[in-house]
Amino acid sequence: MKLVDYLGKDLKSDEMIDLLEAHELEVIYSFDRFHEGSPDEYNITDAAAGFQMRLDENQKVRTVFCYISAEGGIAAVDREIIGVPILNSFDDVRRASDTMDCEFSSNEGIEFLGRVLSWAKLTFGARAWHYEFEGGALRKITLMEDWSAP
Repeated sequence: MKLVDYLGKDLKSDEMIDLLEAHELEVIYSFDRFHEGSPDEYNITDAAAGFQMRLDENQKVRTVFCYISAEGGIAAVDREIIGVPILNSFDDVRRASDTMDCEFSSNEGIEFLGRVLSWAKLTFGARAWHYEFEGGALRKITLMEDWSAP
């Protein structure tokens, strides 16, 4: 299975159990300990394989972070396991949106924690592929399902 294929899967599905067991991964449960109204979530990190998964309060995979370059103790992902086109530049994402049945959105030159980042997103109904760039280079692809932020 490709990482994109895990979107929407239940934590206790055969596919997720196989992934967890094959890679000896732990599921970290996070709850609203500060009573801020935040929903519970579950997180899975495979630092050696270069990805993280976030599951919602219903234990469904909603987000997969694919690290194109190593960062914060997480290795670079094998691009072959992602399952979406690897678009290596902002312009590549924009051009891809012209040939796919999707919505394109973007933002460039965002200053965040001393870094200057840009992103381009392709939205396919309830799913989205979010490409993040730094210094013009692709650094992360985030795969999302039922993502409602702008």
